[in-house]
Amino acid sequence: CPRLNIESILESWVSDLLSLFGVVIRSGIRNLVLDDETTFSLHVSWEPADAFITQYRVSYVSLKGDRAEEAVMVPGRQNDLLLQPMLSDTSYRITVTPIYADGEGSSLAVTGKTLALSGPRNLQVSEEWYNRFRIRWDAPPSLTMGYRVVYTSASAPGPTLD
Repeated sequence: CPRLNIESILESWVSDLLSLFGVVIRSGIRNLVLDDETTFSLHVSWEPADAFITQYRVSYVSLKGDRAEEAVMVPGRQNDLLLQPMLSDTSYRITVTPIYADGEGSSLAVTGKTLALSGPRNLQVSEEWYNRFRIRWDAPPSLTMGYRVVYTSASAPGPTLD
């Protein structure tokens, strides 16, 4: 025997009754969460509080105030977004606004920060000889375009080499 969810049935019945009289419930969104921060992106998700939302406006701006606010429109059936590309080691204010057929609902906002760029770790020198050596390292967690290796002699004066 299937279980009846009385709360769900009542909510649906009240929504149908109110929409019959032209009343639209604007509960908006809840549980706005920011997670999966990287050096160049932030993931934002939320729960819709009602079924009348047609789309969402997700806007974000750097808290430094050095850039204009940007916005992305998201369909009403979607409840998350990966914001990218973003500046590393930067705090942002992210605002999600539900859009209804006849206007906007109440917004929710959250503050988050992208991760800082980091360098390689665990630098190791091996196979040292008179005119050569081998180096290796563990890559940083952030994507890199390449590495610049700078070295100089510790025992003889001379220029630093790339």
